Amino acid sequence: MKRLILVCCLMGLRVVTSAPAQSRPATLTSEAVSSGMDQIRRGVIRGRDGREVFAERSSWKITDDMLRAEDPQIALNLFEPYVKDSSSTVRRMAYTLLRRTAELHATPPVRQRVVETLLEERIRHPEEVDSALSVFQREADFSPAAKDVIRREMAGDGLRPIDLCGVAQLRDQLPRLGDLLIDETQPTDPGRPIAYRWATEGWRARLARARMGVQEDVQRCIALVDSEPDEKLRVKHLLADVAYIRQPEAIRYLQKYLDSDKRFPDDYGVFEGYMRGEAYAHVALRLLRQCLEGFPPGNKYVRTWQDVLEAREWMAQQTQWHIIR
Repeated sequence: MKRLILVCCLMGLRVVTSAPAQSRPATLTSEAVSSGMDQIRRGVIRGRDGREVFAERSSWKITDDMLRAEDPQIALNLFEPYVKDSSSTVRRMAYTLLRRTAELHATPPVRQRVVETLLEERIRHPEEVDSALSVFQREADFSPAAKDVIRREMAGDGLRPIDLCGVAQLRDQLPRLGDLLIDETQPTDPGRPIAYRWATEGWRARLARARMGVQEDVQRCIALVDSEPDEKLRVKHLLADVAYIRQPEAIRYLQKYLDSDKRFPDDYGVFEGYMRGEAYAHVALRLLRQCLEGFPPGNKYVRTWQDVLEAREWMAQQTQWHIIR
């Protein structure tokens, strides 16, 4: 026990010896966070997204239990300074810690504060921050101040936050999004294949308009995805675009894939979390889980056919969906 107390003191973590460690997690301190971030900056340890932020070559760890036990506003005070760090690795760790705090303390004040912090940092590092912002999928996550930042960025010439514009339901931006639309049936660049259309601002703008309920764009988005001849591309990438729309028509389209027994070919290879022979239904299941309140949780880390059967049964029983948006 003395050795444990000494190690924890050196890390800047406080230990209470009157109760088991499992019931009273170590408390976050500025010294502990600073020590860990410094090790990350020097490349001694590496963090990762997930249920814990940890490193294999160090005892430094910030667990979900630690974050739950801490006042979220205090935790955010500890993590926010590092979003401006000169090290991109440290910044990404800070984004992860902010995001995880917002997930574990899912109240509007906490989530809105994190979104505002990330949006301000997005001005400098848009590609880094967009991944962290992608978990905030409710209009309520965006305060009036956050919406003003999005409007300002939409008026610029940089990497515009088009997806966030749709999530935040900025209907005053519909004309601006309309200016960005393209004819997706035509090549966008003579030197590129037509599949490049899925990577354009014009396509993202149509999706954002669909997210805000513009029926013409909802129908066109789904029709365009359904007409994509490359079935692997459609399932691997474009179903996620349909899920982003968060409209009843999009949910029905994803349900078709949930009800399908088709699979990726065994020789398709392993990529981005997709496995050889994986069922299309598993792809749809993961997306529907993100879209619908009360969707069966299943096992997020082990794909089983029982999860698919339970999801199909649940969908069949619903008379009304509560879409997360």
